[in-house]
Parts: sequence; C-alpha cells; structure tokens
Amino acid sequence: MPMTPAITGVEEQEKLLEDAIGVVKVQAFQMKHCLDKSKLMDALKHASTMLGELRTSLLSPKSYYELCILNLKKKLCRFHKIFLIIFFIINFIFSYIHNFRHGNY
Repeated sequence: MPMTPAITGVEEQEKLLEDAIGVVKVQAFQMKHCLDKSKLMDALKHASTMLGELRTSLLSPKSYYELCILNLKKKLCRFHKIFLIIFFIINFIFSYIHNFRHGNY
C-alpha cells in the first residue's frame, strides 16, 4: 500500500493561502462585474464574502500579510474605500454581537 507524504506546516500554509487568494480573486471579479452593471447590493455581497475570507485565523502571520497586502494591493486598489467601509461595518457588527452575548452592552 503506497504511503502519501504527510503535509508539512509550510505546505499546509501554502495550500490555505492559495485557496484564500482564489476566493478573494473570484469575489473581486464578481464584485467588479456587479459594479459595472450598477448592481450595488450584489457588489456589496461579494465584497462582504471577500472580507469574510480575510477574517480567517487559519493563516500564519506571513501568509495573512501576503494575502492582504501583496495580493489585494496589486489587484484591488480601486475598491480600497468600499473595502474599508465594509470591513469596519462587519467588525462593528461582530463586536456588537460579541458584547451583547457577553452582557457588555
């Protein structure tokens, strides 16, 4: 019975990073497509999905930096403001829900 080599931490991070970059690229493309067709709500949905991918805790700090800074900066500079707005809204909502559940409202 052939044995498959175990995945190392580095290989796992590369795979996770590759998957995350793929999701981000697809969502960015879909968002741009929706914006070109003046479908703002659909564009916001894709932006939210993309930002949800950026909230991952699975990536190492180095991989996370590569995902956020190197790839997004190259591809998505035009949408920087909309990403920031959605990112802050999502963080606000998650913080509010967390505080409400723990009685810190």
